[in-house]
Amino acid sequence: MKQAENSSIADEAVYGEYDVIVSGGGLIGLVCATAMARTGQRVALVERRNALGWEIGRARRMFVERDQEHAASPYVREFLNHMDDRPGQKKGFHAPFAELIFDRWAMEAKVDVLFHSWAARIAEESGQVVGLYIGTREGYRLLKAPLVIETDEPGRLIDTDYIRRQISQPVVRSLLLGGVALNEMKEMLLPAGNRAILRPLSSNQSRADIELKADATVNANHDYFAMIDQVIGHIREQVDGAADAKVIYLAEEAWRLPEFQLEEGFFEGDAPIGRLLAKEQRAERDAGRDVQSTVELLAGHMICSRSRGLLLAGPWIPCYLAASSDSESRAVLNRFLLGEAVAAFALSHS
Repeated sequence: MKQAENSSIADEAVYGEYDVIVSGGGLIGLVCATAMARTGQRVALVERRNALGWEIGRARRMFVERDQEHAASPYVREFLNHMDDRPGQKKGFHAPFAELIFDRWAMEAKVDVLFHSWAARIAEESGQVVGLYIGTREGYRLLKAPLVIETDEPGRLIDTDYIRRQISQPVVRSLLLGGVALNEMKEMLLPAGNRAILRPLSSNQSRADIELKADATVNANHDYFAMIDQVIGHIREQVDGAADAKVIYLAEEAWRLPEFQLEEGFFEGDAPIGRLLAKEQRAERDAGRDVQSTVELLAGHMICSRSRGLLLAGPWIPCYLAASSDSESRAVLNRFLLGEAVAAFALSHS
């Protein structure tokens, strides 16, 4: 992580002054920023895309198991209630509407969102964070704050000498299909050897998840678009009642868990700050109990930079990956929960 020159900070123009700056407007950063702003903190949210909550809006992920809501955060319940209250709409997920909900959260909480911006480097004085340099279309700008929270997938602000254990994760890109009525999930093997998984969304709409090669991210878009006609042809031939299947929407982004796990820099302390959903215990499942297992998040699960005032709390922290790696629904829900826990931790240390 490259630091700013101490001697120049006081002389530079300041783009804005805040109590906290959050890097990354995915679900973790969005919930964290909103939760902190709702307590009266002045919050800036730096997001490189043009929308918040990319996991649901751009990658079209969703909660397959809606009954997990009872074990999730107030933000999950608030989100689902808004989704279900859409006038003239059936219950379910509608990504553009989800993005409107996320915009409303930020606007009503008075979060200062900077779209098409990215974290460039920390500004610090005597080892203490005093702000963040961000890249924008107009050039680099300085935001001032005593606390910066890194939640973005690439982890640009992570200390360069911190150990990152590389992880091979599947890459999934989705299509929304019309004219496909499914009662249950269906898996198909494509000629190239990868899988396409169909999930029902409504009475005549489904989502097709196409698995791409994890080591071919450079060509991921090419591979994805090349497979679309092939996937549609297979669905029309192999799925009953899908002869008229057609593409309604192509997901803008692929979904994958982070390619690395951060393995050092943990805080000390066992103070509880939140929880994550965990894999249901076999005994509970076999007994038919309506119980969602959870794991308690402690202060010691959070990761700090060597620069005082920089908190590292993205989806690459071990507690999130351990709880989320085997379930897409849980991985999405846990981002809400992690964002809430990070806000609680940051507020307790402010």
